[in-house]
Amino acid sequence: SYRDPNFLKTLEAYGGAADSLFEDASTSLADNNGPALTKAIIGAIGDMDGSAISTRGLGWASLERWLSGQSAAMRQNFRDEVLATTAEDFTEFASRLNNWKYISTASITSQSGLEEAATGGMNLNVVSVG
Repeated sequence: SYRDPNFLKTLEAYGGAADSLFEDASTSLADNNGPALTKAIIGAIGDMDGSAISTRGLGWASLERWLSGQSAAMRQNFRDEVLATTAEDFTEFASRLNNWKYISTASITSQSGLEEAATGGMNLNVVSVG
């Protein structure tokens, strides 16, 4: 966000996402596909389904799904894949993130955020708009 009070920390968090995910996958998530993995899966399903929605909300969601070409079968297939997730899947994804050849980050920030990132050692290519 352009209002992020911790711009540098946010960029560093994105930069360290693969390492953090790999660490989690090889520790807490890997404990016999234990509680941490179950919590992650339930959280993902909850984010997809949300809470009960109003009739108006249901109509809007149906329109969005129709416009984007999402069918009920596609959504169910995605849910099934999430429910079948293992700690190894997290490890594989972390490996893919770590091996990306051309990583880029785009951000809208203030001048002070840009200066903070530069002071913190970030080498950013600035594109001014407007």
